[in-house]
Amino acid sequence: MRVRKYTKRITILLSILAIFACCCRSTKQEDLTLLEVQELHIDKEDNEFCLYENISLENTNVEDRYIFFRLYEPYYRNPFCVENILKSCIMSIDVNPTAASHSAIGFDLNDCFYGLTTAGKKDLKPESCTDTLSNGYMKKCDKYKSVQITYAIKVTEAEYEKAKKLVQDFFDNPKTKYSVLQNFAIAGYGLKRAMFTSPDKKQFAQIPNKRPEDTFAQDRYDFVCSTFIAYVLANSVDSVKQFFIEKGIDSNYVLPSDLEHIPGAIRLFKSTWVDYNIAAKTYCSVYSVLTPFYKEYLATE
Repeated sequence: MRVRKYTKRITILLSILAIFACCCRSTKQEDLTLLEVQELHIDKEDNEFCLYENISLENTNVEDRYIFFRLYEPYYRNPFCVENILKSCIMSIDVNPTAASHSAIGFDLNDCFYGLTTAGKKDLKPESCTDTLSNGYMKKCDKYKSVQITYAIKVTEAEYEKAKKLVQDFFDNPKTKYSVLQNFAIAGYGLKRAMFTSPDKKQFAQIPNKRPEDTFAQDRYDFVCSTFIAYVLANSVDSVKQFFIEKGIDSNYVLPSDLEHIPGAIRLFKSTWVDYNIAAKTYCSVYSVLTPFYKEYLATE
């Protein structure tokens, strides 16, 4: 009788895991080799490759600087891994149209951004879309099927350097940790947005949080990927800081897809992970007339 009872529990648990795995969104691109992916075929209707037109970039001056971040829609090799279950949960409560369950921040367009995950010796570590084996979290993903979208935020030289130093300080500090428990708080907040909030107030910053002052606390070391980026931007970029204060936003509750709704965020290009470098170079080439400054952020071979 007891064995049957435990067997039933295990069956129910496996069923729940299967549902989560099947619910996650994923791209339908077939596996490609690096030799087969020689160039991007730009198509506005393409679900995997896209360069976004940005008229606002025409007002860019040579003294302007840019902070970049990437939103990821990972495709995990193991559908039953914890990360895939977390991804499914995020997707189920996320009210934003952009599919994203992970994010990372960078200071140029080279394939080396900084993301916060539990896999590996350090929680905050470099992430490469093309060299996934160099990162414990990234190597769990299929780089041929996983998708990323790159964004930029225009800042001053002082704001750029402040954000860069802040990330470096967190990277060097062993206290910097990925907060597993924060996922539960975010889940509760996301559920409230998705199910118990009127449609006109579901978007980012429409629901003020109780402790927006946490965003500017100086003794913060525990984050998840998106709350870390929100914290860095709010504590280094004046326009983002004012936005968080005005809207009463606590960075502890920022989802990855919320980041694209931060004022000033510009969507640049979308690609599969394996094609990130090709996409970045293609973007710089196509928009070289409007944005010659981007070449400063991209290493050339």
